[in-house]
Amino acid sequence: MHHALATQDPFAQLRRNFFGRSAPSQSNQKTKANLAINIYEDENAYLIRTRLAGFSVEDIEIEVVKNQVSIRGTRKEETSEEDIKLHRQERNVFTFERTFALPETVDPDKVRANFKNGLLEIILDKDEKAKAKRIKITEGAV
Repeated sequence: MHHALATQDPFAQLRRNFFGRSAPSQSNQKTKANLAINIYEDENAYLIRTRLAGFSVEDIEIEVVKNQVSIRGTRKEETSEEDIKLHRQERNVFTFERTFALPETVDPDKVRANFKNGLLEIILDKDEKAKAKRIKITEGAV
């Protein structure tokens, strides 16, 4: 007598439990990242600094419109290993966007940015008119 269980794959239940019913499969997830920002100021400029590990320059966009600066980014995470059997692949898309009002003292034409080793720095130069000027005092008649 031949039992129905004898013809079934003994690991089928294990694969269903481990990989889920739809294995092998792919899924796309979009994750909105919370971007931590530090803002500094000296007499010449404001500095916005943030860590963007895993991002490249091409993933980041900085835009100055009127009195606001916006920082946006999208990173697509894909891995493909040719030497191993793929049972499930999840492609995550990480996005962020932050917008800040610019102080009136910022010259929007002199905003610049640097990106190196996952550290983004945006330098917002102050308008020359807004910088403190030392006034020379002379002795004499007014």
